Amino acid sequence: MDKILKEIIEMYWSDFQKHKNKEYVVSPSIPIIWFGDIETYKKSDLKVVTVALNPSNREFSPSEDKNDKSHKILFRFPKAETIYKNDTLDDDDKEILCEALNSYFETEPYNSWFKWLERALGFLKPSVSYYNGKAQNCAIHIDIYTAVATSPTWGRLSAESKEDLTNIDLFKKLLAYLKPDVVIFSGDFNIFKNTFLNQGSEPLKEYSYTPENAKYPYRIIPFKTDDTVVIFGSNVQGNPLQLKEDFLKTTFSDICERFI
Repeated sequence: MDKILKEIIEMYWSDFQKHKNKEYVVSPSIPIIWFGDIETYKKSDLKVVTVALNPSNREFSPSEDKNDKSHKILFRFPKAETIYKNDTLDDDDKEILCEALNSYFETEPYNSWFKWLERALGFLKPSVSYYNGKAQNCAIHIDIYTAVATSPTWGRLSAESKEDLTNIDLFKKLLAYLKPDVVIFSGDFNIFKNTFLNQGSEPLKEYSYTPENAKYPYRIIPFKTDDTVVIFGSNVQGNPLQLKEDFLKTTFSDICERFI
């Protein structure tokens, strides 16, 4: 692990310590700085990062019910069970945390949510997947507002709680370290615009279709920022890029051919 990544981990862990005892923070838990194998990602020819708002409470329990007897310590991150109570991390602890985060998709990933992004990644060329060894390139996932899992979920938190948790500077440091070729965000367009676009940014192209009885079209819109193609995609009932497969396939194929 290089020095910069160690510093980023230290900053995220320190931020987590400020919030971990608050009633809306899932306990026990750890900050999920990234999901997926960061080392394989760094070796990939096409570096792809998917982005959402903050981790789900389901990363640490099979259900949303805190009293559910099936609750397990850290659930999807068993390798971090020796360090999650630590106030600070030494270099060995950071290696343990890194291993726990890297093995996320090998353990028990939240497939009912990640499966939609995984499907979309499969339509990129050259091929991309969260799962190490499944494709030519390995993607990872990170979150904009915080690496802290909350219950209730982000959309149901009070404005005060959101403001308290939000640390976009950490996200920007991590994204700058990752230097992705492609960023994919599926959610609110205003959040996408405020996070990734400069004033006056123009779309490279807009792709859309309107399902029967839908009030608004479903869209995919790529932009170019510096050396990165950032792609906005519609979120359907909380599921990222849950769009028609033929539309998704054709659109991502065209984006790859023309802009990546």
